[in-house]
Order: sequence, then C-alpha cells, then structure tokens
Amino acid sequence: MERTNLKIWFPQLDNGRKVMDKLKSLFSSRRVWVAIAGVLVALAEQTGMKIDAETVQYLVLLAASWIVGDSLRKTE
Repeated sequence: MERTNLKIWFPQLDNGRKVMDKLKSLFSSRRVWVAIAGVLVALAEQTGMKIDAETVQYLVLLAASWIVGDSLRKTE
C-alpha cells in the first residue's frame, strides 16, 4: 500500500512517532495489563488450570471494576 493510501485510510498513522508513542502508552497502561490478566484468568480453565467458576467470576469482576474506577479517576 502506498503511503498516500495509508494517509487516506488511517490518518492517525500520519507520523510513525505517533504510532510508537501510542504503543508505548498502551503497554505502560495498568488498565491494559489488568484487562489482559482478567482475560487470562477467564481462560484459565481452557488451559487446564483448576480454578473454581465462582473465583473466576469474582476476579474478572474485580478487574473490571478496577479498570472502570481507574478510568473515572483523572489520569495524569
């Protein structure tokens, strides 16, 4: 794909630095890591780990509530 076509379809990719800055901030975000951990806990039974369904539910709800609470707080 030509660079001009990329600008048309993905204007946010106009500058390579913007993308790298967004990726850096994504991977340094605690919310992203908590979400990834929540997905891993939810998929734990698929990998053979024996975790009670109620425990999985509580952990995922805890992670979700933490993410929402952290999102409502002003991020610096």
